[in-house]
Amino acid sequence: MRPTFLNCLLILLLVLFMPAFGAAQDEKRAAIAILIDNTGSMRAQFDNVIALATGVVQVASKRGTVSLFSFETNASAGRAIAVPGTAWTQDTEKLERSISDLFVQSGQTTLYDAIAAAATAARDKADADKLAEKIVVVISDGEDRASKLKRDELIKLLSETGVKVYAVGMTGQLGSTRGIGRKSDKDKATEFLQKLASETGGALVTLSKNDKTVGDVITKLFDNSRR
Repeated sequence: MRPTFLNCLLILLLVLFMPAFGAAQDEKRAAIAILIDNTGSMRAQFDNVIALATGVVQVASKRGTVSLFSFETNASAGRAIAVPGTAWTQDTEKLERSISDLFVQSGQTTLYDAIAAAATAARDKADADKLAEKIVVVISDGEDRASKLKRDELIKLLSETGVKVYAVGMTGQLGSTRGIGRKSDKDKATEFLQKLASETGGALVTLSKNDKTVGDVITKLFDNSRR
């Protein structure tokens, strides 16, 4: 039996992704790329990252074929760049093994570049197999440190490819201090993830250090899903 925490996360994910993953079995399937942020800024909540990724796999594999993406250190560039993992399968055991093997990577996060890589892969797979939907699930705090791609360029690419982004924003560890005319790191990351979701027809749920229980997150998610 799965731990209670993961069971709650599965409920959360079912609610969040039901519009994307809840189609009948005989309908056309989706190409679903899952981007797991395993960079240094996620270290304090990495167990939750793994639990969430496992939950996403359980839900997503019922709707389509899944490919994993994560980050790997490029020591010469001082960056953490996107790398593909287990690709295009509905074998949940295989996907979960790959997730359990992940560990925290050093280097500046190239989140925009990573989302673009996952989106391009989902588009190519959907086009090749004539799948109905192209989806990227992002599990991240939303911070980008060293991407070559700019935020507006990423949004344009997602619009052109028709990829929907569903994001789980783990922003609770980011700084919340604002300056004069300057948003906090947490505000900027949340705004970015929200823009990704709204501009692509996806959805966002934000996990915050202010959520005392997983139930708080689920309640917040239900509220967001009705808007």
